[in-house]
Amino acid sequence: MSEEKKVFERGADVPATSSLHPRSVHAIDQDSGMNGKVTYEIEKDFKQAQRFDIDAESGVITTRGRFDRESSRYVSVTVIAKDSGIRPLIGICSFQVELLDENDNPPVFERTQYETTVRQDRKKGPVIAVIATDADAGRNAEIEYSLDPSEIMSQKLFGIDKDTGWIYLKESLPASPRQ
Repeated sequence: MSEEKKVFERGADVPATSSLHPRSVHAIDQDSGMNGKVTYEIEKDFKQAQRFDIDAESGVITTRGRFDRESSRYVSVTVIAKDSGIRPLIGICSFQVELLDENDNPPVFERTQYETTVRQDRKKGPVIAVIATDADAGRNAEIEYSLDPSEIMSQKLFGIDKDTGWIYLKESLPASPRQ
């Protein structure tokens, strides 16, 4: 008869990535023979169960697909280790996987078109700011602004602050001659 409770050797060895590379859990059973043979399964009652597989013999955990960090930053996993005794005993190991961000979202401007008026005698300096956001996180959400290099005339007159999105006149515009 199996009388020993399963003890997980260590917490699950899980990297903090958005696609879980094969990792494993390992439980120790002090019983001998079939009573000491341990098999593994993912707990079926938790929300993310359908997104993971586990090799029943080795305890290797893999994912069934990709995760989207923008939907959830953490995913919880619960593994059950069960011996092969007549009255099986179990051990439980729960852990969280932190999903790292992938650069999978493009920047989006607040508006599709920006307009402003510049007086002909305008001095050099800021004219208008364009604003974009990115649904990614960390460095993947950083935005660098630039002007379209094919717009040669615009490049001569205007510059853009790559960090803030402020478009500015490079030089003061000449005043129009008085008639």
